Amino acid sequence: MPSKPAARRGELRADQDLDLLMVDQVYGVFWYRFLLGHAPLNDTVADSLADSLVGATRRA
Repeated sequence: MPSKPAARRGELRADQDLDLLMVDQVYGVFWYRFLLGHAPLNDTVADSLADSLVGATRRA
């Protein structure tokens, strides 16, 4: 898993569940916004999602 070497180098938190964080968060946004029409799926949402994912994976 690519996150283990990154965690050892101190680039990611060792306790971070990246599958839960990244896969579920990305598919959640996609599912609700695109497939169900909950809200628009646009560049602003994509930027916010990327910022959220990057921020959540950084070391505390």
